[in-house]
Formats: sequence, C-alpha cells, structure tokens
Amino acid sequence: ASALTGTLLAEGARTVVATAVILATGYALGFRFEGNAFGLAVYLILPALIVMVFATIVVSLALRDEGRTILAWVGTGSMGLAFAAMIPVDKIPALLRPIAQYQPVAPAIDAMRALSHGESGAWLPLLITLAWIVVIGGLCGPLAIRNYRQAAETGKVGD
Repeated sequence: ASALTGTLLAEGARTVVATAVILATGYALGFRFEGNAFGLAVYLILPALIVMVFATIVVSLALRDEGRTILAWVGTGSMGLAFAAMIPVDKIPALLRPIAQYQPVAPAIDAMRALSHGESGAWLPLLITLAWIVVIGGLCGPLAIRNYRQAAETGKVGD
C-alpha cells in the first residue's frame, strides 16, 4: 500500500505545483485571482484531488490483463469530459445538459471559476465535486489496492 499511496501523493503534489505554475503564468498574462486565501488554497488543491482519484481509476484498470485496452477508452472518455465541460451549457442539447452539468469534471471547473472570481456560489459545485471524488474513490480505491497488491505479488508491477 505504501508504493500506491506514494504514487498517488506524488501525482497530487505534481498537480499542485503544475496548477501553481499555470496560475503564475496566468498572472503574468493579466489574470487576477479575486478570491481570498482559503479560496486560493482550495483552488490549488482541488485539481490534485481530482487527479488522485482519477489515478485510482488508472491503477485499477492498468494492472489488469486487458487493462491497457480499457485504459485507452477511459482516457478518451476522460478527455471528452474535460473538453465537454468547457462548452457553455446553453449550447448543449437539452437532453444532454444534466450529463454535461453533473459529470465529474464540470462542477470542478465551475468551482474553480467561482473561487477565482471570489464568488460565494462556489460551494454547490465544490460539494458536487467532492461527492464525485468520494464516489469514484470509494469504488476504484479498493480495486486499485487489490489490483496493485495482486500485480506486486505476481511481479507484474512495472511491466
């Protein structure tokens, strides 16, 4: 469990640093974070939590025999979710709007946008994001631990 925990924490730390670099680049280009210090901390940590929970999906799938094929499809879907979250909701057909609004990435983007503007409306998307993190982590975390342990015991880790 320590190797898996270390991997997830390293991904989280890398994401916090990358988010800070992107934020600094934005500042150089004229972006101004209008929220408070607590909002800034949440703004920096939220992407790390999302990356860590998505990493549990990757680990739970990648260590399976057919995992690389499944992982390619999951990666494609994840990229689709990220880009779909950037489309204004009113431009999406009405039937697909609930999916677009409440998929795992969109509420996180909404929360980060509200935090950066110093708006009080960040709490609902933040709570939805945290709910997604708990659900995905609760489902994929145990699978990742089991698959990592099984791969370590059979010598397949690092293949």
